Amino acid sequence: METRNHDDAIRWSAFWRLLLEPVIYGARTPEESDRWLREMSTFHVRFPDGTLRKPTLQSLRHALDIYHRNGFGEWETRPPDDFLRRKPS
Repeated sequence: METRNHDDAIRWSAFWRLLLEPVIYGARTPEESDRWLREMSTFHVRFPDGTLRKPTLQSLRHALDIYHRNGFGEWETRPPDDFLRRKPS
């Protein structure tokens, strides 16, 4: 399995923070947030590892759940393992 250093973890944390900013900081209902996440999963995004792909709806929901539980600071110490595994879009 691939491992990341602290700088990589910070890059990934910033990536998810910026990607989810409209949902995190916008005044949205749960239905609006879900609609936005579904829409976002249809667009290609440049990931911190340099790949251009679509984020999966599951990954977006998982990232948002992590933010709601602990904030993204948790990723700066140890990023979630499922974000280390990449699947082509």
